[in-house]
Formats: sequence, structure tokens, C-alpha cells
Amino acid sequence: KMQQGNFLTIDAQFDDKIAQVLKQTFLVVDGNEPVKGEGGCTASTAFYPGFGTKVYLANVGDSTTLIVRYNKSTGKSTIVHQNRKDKPHLDDERQRIEKAGGQVYIPTSLLISDESKETSRVYI
Repeated sequence: KMQQGNFLTIDAQFDDKIAQVLKQTFLVVDGNEPVKGEGGCTASTAFYPGFGTKVYLANVGDSTTLIVRYNKSTGKSTIVHQNRKDKPHLDDERQRIEKAGGQVYIPTSLLISDESKETSRVYI
């Protein structure tokens, strides 16, 4: 971080380091998964470094992450950010998985949109 007047700013190297640490953390957790290949999981992480207005988000799988702003005067909440679920049936997500050497298996019965029964398997 760099000092500018009375404000702290975050430089590009800090942003890169946070991204590296978040990615490495997810890889370590994935590498230590005790039932690899038998199930799946998702995770969402928000990191606030303790200064400034920037929040870092990371997610893996199809977790839904929301950032909500609460207005005290109106008592109302507003969603200001919602991530996209990276489902393997989405063309760009399937391509990313296959480019990494993985395979996507989606049973035909699940291609009918029923969010309560959504599941798929990705094998890498």
C-alpha cells in the first residue's frame, strides 16, 4: 500500500499478491480434499484488508456470492454484486474445463432446469 495525503491506496502489486494468495489457498484446500472424486464442494471468500474501500472476492464451484448494501435511513437492502455460478453446462465454463484437460458429465435427466436437483460432475 502507498500513502497519498490522508488516504491509503492499494497498488497493482498488492492486488496481484492478494489474487495469488487467494488462488493458492483454494489450491491447497482442493489438494487436501479427503474424498477427491467422490463428491464436490463450493466456496466463497470475501477479504477486506482493513483499510480503503476495496473488498476482494474469490469463489470456486457454483456458490452464490452476494454483496449487499444496507441503507439505515430507509431500512432497505440492495444487492450491489452477485457472481455468476460457473456451471459446467455454460459454454465458456465447459471450454475452460476441457482446455485444462477435464471432462464434463451432465446426465440427460438434469438438463431440464430444476435448480433443486442441479448437479454435474467435472473430472480433471
